[in-house]
Amino acid sequence: MQRSPRDLALYVFFAVGALVIALEVIGPFHWAIPLKPVPVLALAARLALTVPPHRSRRMLAALVLGAMGDFTLALGAALRSNAAFLTGMIWFLIGHIFYITEFLGEREPRPRRVAHAGALVACAAVAVGVIVPLLGEKAVL
Repeated sequence: MQRSPRDLALYVFFAVGALVIALEVIGPFHWAIPLKPVPVLALAARLALTVPPHRSRRMLAALVLGAMGDFTLALGAALRSNAAFLTGMIWFLIGHIFYITEFLGEREPRPRRVAHAGALVACAAVAVGVIVPLLGEKAVL
């Protein structure tokens, strides 16, 4: 059975994502820094292969900016550089502005979408609860 490029992008997302998480758990592997943006770039590739360009430009921009943020944050952590950390955060901020403008374009909220958004907010709250205590002196909350 032949796999489509769309399916391949999803497999890359899960495989490299799992590898990056495993490497983070095992310890600091600075040689793995180039892997950090790959899962998000795989999602961007899947989006580009699935959704027409006129409907996906802002989402693609947000994903690419997120990948840049992932790489810059990983590099900043390896170099212990606050400048790289702040640069990564700026990439994420700009990317999130693209996400917000994309989501605001959805004018009719559907119950299923509202439920998914609620689940996403709940997951984000749990992630913040786990991550913030680990930030130490970088925490602003």
